[in-house]
Amino acid sequence: MEKERKKCVVLARVSTGLQDLDQQREVLIKAAHDRGYTDDNILIIEDKESGTYLQEEERNGLNRLKEAVLNEGVGQVIVYELSRIARVPKILYSIRDFLLERQVQLTVLNPSFNLIKPDGTLDESSNVIFSLYVSMSENENYLRKARFARGRAKLFAQNRYCGGGTAYGYYMDKDYNFLINEAEAEVVRYIFAEFISGKRTEDIGRTLIMNGTWPEFKLTTARNKVRHILHNCVYIGERSNKNEYANVHVKYGYSYPPIITKETYDEAAKTSEHRAKYNKIKTKHTYLCRGLIYTQDRQPFNVHYSHDCYARQIVKDGVITDFNLRISMIDGFVWDLAKRLRLTRPDKPVDTVKAELESKIKELEFNLASVDGEIEQRNEKIRRIEMRYLNGKITESDADRLQETARSELASLDENRSAIRLHIQALKGKIDVLLSDDDKASETALNLLTDEEKAVIVKQEIKQIIAVKVGPGKATLGILTNESDDVALYSYVSRDKTITPINF
Repeated sequence: MEKERKKCVVLARVSTGLQDLDQQREVLIKAAHDRGYTDDNILIIEDKESGTYLQEEERNGLNRLKEAVLNEGVGQVIVYELSRIARVPKILYSIRDFLLERQVQLTVLNPSFNLIKPDGTLDESSNVIFSLYVSMSENENYLRKARFARGRAKLFAQNRYCGGGTAYGYYMDKDYNFLINEAEAEVVRYIFAEFISGKRTEDIGRTLIMNGTWPEFKLTTARNKVRHILHNCVYIGERSNKNEYANVHVKYGYSYPPIITKETYDEAAKTSEHRAKYNKIKTKHTYLCRGLIYTQDRQPFNVHYSHDCYARQIVKDGVITDFNLRISMIDGFVWDLAKRLRLTRPDKPVDTVKAELESKIKELEFNLASVDGEIEQRNEKIRRIEMRYLNGKITESDADRLQETARSELASLDENRSAIRLHIQALKGKIDVLLSDDDKASETALNLLTDEEKAVIVKQEIKQIIAVKVGPGKATLGILTNESDDVALYSYVSRDKTITPINF
């Protein structure tokens, strides 16, 4: 049968960098030479990929093997052992049947057997060996997965790191034990305190960006991280059964030292539930150019919610046509224009705003000193309870109860202190960033504004936008600002997503 076909495939595969692909290739090529094939008639297919976790259609090596068999006149396939094809029984049987249907010999070197007899029929003894090794490979996979699961469960039971991410607010020591990162723990306490006090997650995230805590984050990322922290029970010392971080097994969760009290966590949960359940005001998206765009006949554009565009119907010669402008294009362009106008204003009330911020900082510093005094009182109370117990004036159970109450109050005060400190830091950051003379810093501050605040600035800088349709998806925009009576003309092309100046 090999004489009828002209080519031989040697299939080599390793699943890790520790295995020697070169050595496996040399053994297979020698086996092909021993069977009468020359280098011109040997096709080498080799890859580094998993034999357990990839599906058949995902295996590059097997896909190339099938293409060679179908298109290049292959008469024989040589592999070092069956596991080099795959470790999954379904894939192994699929490849076996694929080769049998096309009368392609499968030669395995270890253990040594040929799948097809010289007359072209299936070799029963070889098929038994094939099935036996498929079963052994399958059983080996089960045992390996079971050992891995037992080892992982043991490490989780000991609360020791065994892969995956570490929750924000913690770090690992050299023995892989979880410890509190005090700097990040301050941020966690601040987030819970601010959220309970009524702040939105978006506002908290914006503050943490402004004060330099999360300078690399965008506003959406910061908001999502705040929400994640607020709903993560590891901060009260409980194991999390959720897959909070990539590569952490869903069945288990690490137990971290508590950063906040359970009362604080429950209060934040109640606050979140209350906002979701009883907030009757439906939040609507803020469109920056709402009420600013008109046709040349002074007809205002409306917001078309479902199509996300500013829309107007035009009647000309008895024919009605739709005139649409993409909101994402118009709002983004107009915001950049309004932002540039705002940054070039010479009159910035720096002194007034700075005085207001400094006054607020002084008020917070006074509150911080008051909280520090209360914390010292609670520490002294705990020491007095300890002395009363040692002197036999109260029982151990009474001492534990009183100390537990005092420690709970102390933890709450500590969270409040962290929140005040971060609030002060945020206000100082506003003084440094919002009131900075540096254009980049000022632009960063403007970009951190809410959509509602951006809309106010757009209305202050842009007086009117006149839109004239010049073709399908094309328009001329005339923008009139409050700074000048001259109209600036721009070409709008929806397909190219461009708005460019028109120069005469």
